[in-house]
Amino acid sequence: MSSTTFPYSTAIKPTAALITALLVSGCGSIIPHKGPLHIEPAKHVTVGYHQTEKASIFESEEIKISVSPINAADGDTGFPIINDLLTKDYVVFEMEIENGSGERVIYNPNHTSLMSNVMDYNKPLDYTDLFDIVMHGDDWIAAQKELRELKGRFYDLNTKLEPRRGVSKFILFRPIDKSATQVVLVIKELYFGTKTISVDFIFKVRGEGDDDAK
Repeated sequence: MSSTTFPYSTAIKPTAALITALLVSGCGSIIPHKGPLHIEPAKHVTVGYHQTEKASIFESEEIKISVSPINAADGDTGFPIINDLLTKDYVVFEMEIENGSGERVIYNPNHTSLMSNVMDYNKPLDYTDLFDIVMHGDDWIAAQKELRELKGRFYDLNTKLEPRRGVSKFILFRPIDKSATQVVLVIKELYFGTKTISVDFIFKVRGEGDDDAK
């Protein structure tokens, strides 16, 4: 595999820059956040990235990746399991991948992680993780029924995208430390054709009940 060479990636890899930013940002807040956590896009200074009120976006001629945090305050997601996870401070993103290249794109969640400025390091939840979370006693049938609604709606196994196609799914993580003030979603390798790219997305973290919460 070879790595893509975008004009803006010759100086420093975005992932290295983000890790530096997390270290510089300090050790989070001294007092843990109050109430449910609220995650929102933060400014990413690397060329190729931009933000909207709801999403952090990487875009090139070949691929576009949009990552939108989902917060409990946003209201009903339409998925009871997701609603329940949000009330327990699990971290939920909706990630859209648009393949604008002439090659097949392959996204493997195992190459993704969520890091914070207080040393959190979480990998995405897979089907087995979710099964353990929703399992109550020995009622396997009820757990399977709960998970059925999410089938094909969250990134679990490899996702393959043919040229000029797109996909949007949830990506789920265990709760982060309540004192974190910044997180970064890192995709270490995303394949298209014989090339790979590494991208990352920065987010601010606050508590809905913090004294300075908007």
